[in-house]
Amino acid sequence: MLLLVTGGRADAGDKAALEKIKSHYQAAAAAYDDGDFERTKSQLQEALSIGKSNGLGSNKLIAQSYLLFGVLEIAGLKDPEAGVRYFAKALDISPAIQVPPSMATKDVLAAFERAENQAPPPSDAATIKNPIGKEPAATNEPEAETEKPAPSAAEKKRPAGEGRDRDKRARDDGDSKLVDELAQAKMSQSQAESDKARLQRDAQEKDKQLVEAKGRIAQLEKEKQEQDKQLTDGKAHSQQVDQQLNQQLNQLNKDKPEKERQLSESKARVAQLEKEKQEQDRQLAATKEAARKENEANDKLKKDKLDSDRQLSDAKARLQQLTKEKQETDQQLAAAREAIKRDHEASEKLEKAKAESDRQLADTKGRLQQLTKEKLETDRQLAATRDGEKKERESREKLEKVWQENQSRDKERKSRDEQARLDREKLEDGPDLPSHFSEPIYCTIPDEIPAGIDLFVHCVPHQNVSAKVVALYYRAGGTVLYNATTMERSKKGWYTALIPGARISGKLLHYYVEARDGRQAVAATNGRSSSPNIAMIRPAGAHGH
Repeated sequence: MLLLVTGGRADAGDKAALEKIKSHYQAAAAAYDDGDFERTKSQLQEALSIGKSNGLGSNKLIAQSYLLFGVLEIAGLKDPEAGVRYFAKALDISPAIQVPPSMATKDVLAAFERAENQAPPPSDAATIKNPIGKEPAATNEPEAETEKPAPSAAEKKRPAGEGRDRDKRARDDGDSKLVDELAQAKMSQSQAESDKARLQRDAQEKDKQLVEAKGRIAQLEKEKQEQDKQLTDGKAHSQQVDQQLNQQLNQLNKDKPEKERQLSESKARVAQLEKEKQEQDRQLAATKEAARKENEANDKLKKDKLDSDRQLSDAKARLQQLTKEKQETDQQLAAAREAIKRDHEASEKLEKAKAESDRQLADTKGRLQQLTKEKLETDRQLAATRDGEKKERESREKLEKVWQENQSRDKERKSRDEQARLDREKLEDGPDLPSHFSEPIYCTIPDEIPAGIDLFVHCVPHQNVSAKVVALYYRAGGTVLYNATTMERSKKGWYTALIPGARISGKLLHYYVEARDGRQAVAATNGRSSSPNIAMIRPAGAHGH
């Protein structure tokens, strides 16, 4: 009875220890998936320490922990020799253990094969390097996987104990399978959540920039409308003053005494007008200056009638010139509004594709700068009216020159955008379909590709392959997980997919293509996850030969 009670307590203690080991192993797998190698080490160290202190060194959970240590040393810390030692320990505990497909890089598989072919590692704990670079707390204790002493004769006579050992091993195997499944699920879930969060951050940033650009455009339009209104009011007031002066001149021609009286009234009217003008905006100052000069010319009419007529003719010519400049300004503003409308329509396409979104956002920023520049030009035009006729002519000439330059740059930008759109459509359509090919799936990816540039992949299954869905899997060299995307059918008959330039980095690009039938079974492949196709990545700025 005492033996049974003791055995039951031992089983309960082992189960609690296994739960702790399992928890640390899952935390280590999640940390590795997030790229936190130090946390991965510390969690695996805790798992191994618990296994050793509870006599569970031969449990498959411990083997899984050593296996993950080996992957960490090779893929994360670039220490193949340490990785081979950890793989050897895992194989010594569980000879049937295998590297999970998601971690099976070329280097990891090569080290695992070396571990399979070499002799079992020594059991002395002092020969094992501490996972985080420190010596174990008790170097004289044997490793968890050290062989247990042979049972005594009395122990061999206890069949009940043997039954419990078999039950324990069965539970260990079941727990190990569960840990494998949980680790795989956790790594897949973590990768998906990471990709989702990154895409959401990119989308939020693009939306924020687009809102700011639209707000700035609306503000510029509002300022331009206010300036147009002020300019129109100033010109209307100037016309009103000119009309009043014409009436005064006609009256002066009829009767000199009456003309003097009207001139006195005009002076009083001018003084009143000047008082009213002081309450207006700075942009109307030019009109006040013109009225003052014309009033001074009025005084000279008393001395010389011919000089008065000439000044009146000059004033009318100036009025016509201002009217003509107003029409030109209206045309420029109408063109600007039309350009803003086109930019707004282009910005709505941001929701369709990220690459197209980046280009349209750049166009919006460029147009925003253009509008700001046009606003400055309009401000200079309004300020130019404050000076005399000479400065106004110079301002008009500059405005015409800037307008021509803007038209030229706008035309060049449109031409570049159209050429870029045509080039991108050409890349997306791909070449003509080959008339004959022997591969199950034929693809057009070159052996060398530039870094940071969007890459269109074109593939076509053989006519004997029953392909319902074609998918592309790719990753940068040295990474574990593949990015997957479904390929769409193009007008020319290709199955097409886009690899964003942001994903093309490092030195190598691994990829493979799968075609699946209507039952989602793999009908044909071009490369495999364990042996993918490889394309060299040419650094940005380098020129191929």
